[in-house]
Amino acid sequence: MAFKGTLPSELWLHYNQEGGRHLMDLDMHIAIEINDKIAEASSKSKKSGKGGLSPLSANDASSVVRRRNERREERRKAQEGLNNT
Repeated sequence: MAFKGTLPSELWLHYNQEGGRHLMDLDMHIAIEINDKIAEASSKSKKSGKGGLSPLSANDASSVVRRRNERREERRKAQEGLNNT
């Protein structure tokens, strides 16, 4: 199984060398720090209610469908105009 495009054999070649343990420790600490920052930002956005998309209600969905149908109709009319010339 590959981890983010890296095969286990590539990891073995990278870390199975002199000082490989230190390289692995550094990589792990950085990955943990990045993960913590992502989790912190995610929890802040959930608490504040800001960020991300809110789920669509029935009214929102119907307005989306209405606008889509209007755009389709406009394209159809534009195509008819092109065919008449």
